[in-house]
Amino acid sequence: MTTTTKKMTVEEFLATPPVAIVKIPDPVLFEVAQPVSDLEPWQKISDIMFDLMVKFHGCGLAAPQVGLSYRAFILGTSKTKLTFINPEVLEVGDQKGTSIEGCLSIPGFSTNVERPRKIKVKWTGLDGKETIQTFEGLTSRAFQHEFDHLNGVLIKK
Repeated sequence: MTTTTKKMTVEEFLATPPVAIVKIPDPVLFEVAQPVSDLEPWQKISDIMFDLMVKFHGCGLAAPQVGLSYRAFILGTSKTKLTFINPEVLEVGDQKGTSIEGCLSIPGFSTNVERPRKIKVKWTGLDGKETIQTFEGLTSRAFQHEFDHLNGVLIKK
């Protein structure tokens, strides 16, 4: 296993899974990620990402944070995991809330971030099925934070 310090292909990632989170100023964090076209390797990739997220005490992790510039991320706890492939935000609620956010790619940094409290989203699951769901509260905030990573944004101002 190696630490991730550059953008990787899926094949490179699976051959030598990362043992650390990609940190600033790595350029992969600032790229707009490309859509996932082949779901086959993403079960294993999401399992590796989940293990890293738990190891580093996160509640979400985006593919760019492990060196993969693809539109995918996970959310979860040590017991639950959701994998979002090619996610889209369909609607945002009018009410906003401000809360402190940190980022595993910026160790030791946190700041207040204002976000919509409620969002309606669409994504493809690992099973290839499309899901549309509305999230509120912490799940909404975490989804938006990880979604930002897919657009090259670490912490929204």
